[in-house]
Amino acid sequence: MNKLMIIDDDRCKSELAAFIKAHPQSVKVVVDLHEVTSKIDLFLDNIMSIYRIQKKLTINTAQSLMVVNVDDVVRCKSARNYTELHFKDGKKIIVSKTLKEFDELLNPYHFWRIHKSHLINLNYLDKYVKSEGGDVLLKDGTKIPVSTRKREKLLRLLEKL
Repeated sequence: MNKLMIIDDDRCKSELAAFIKAHPQSVKVVVDLHEVTSKIDLFLDNIMSIYRIQKKLTINTAQSLMVVNVDDVVRCKSARNYTELHFKDGKKIIVSKTLKEFDELLNPYHFWRIHKSHLINLNYLDKYVKSEGGDVLLKDGTKIPVSTRKREKLLRLLEKL
């Protein structure tokens, strides 16, 4: 089975040269750009399939242990050392984790912290309202203020969507 290895580190050039010299039959130098591109595309497809598979979140509430689909979470709101999770079906649960913990957990899934007390799923963002310092409107009708520090970054992010 072929493996693709990309090495871009000057510090390991001598070790790599020694390995190639010792094991020439194990090394294939690819100069075909199409082959390299197809290997990278395959690698990215594998990463994305793992990403799609792992879009589940285990939530430990006082009553139960729930497995939820990350795409169903619209927003998270801080409630001191607890976090309120709001779902697309209108349900809300309270979890004994901080918003910071959810920010770290959900950041790879298109969530963004727009305020010290709010984390939103950008897939549910309907529009940004510029008046009164800036608010976002979510598709469920929720209006959330954007912190002054986050406003510029949010606008740049929205331009890229």
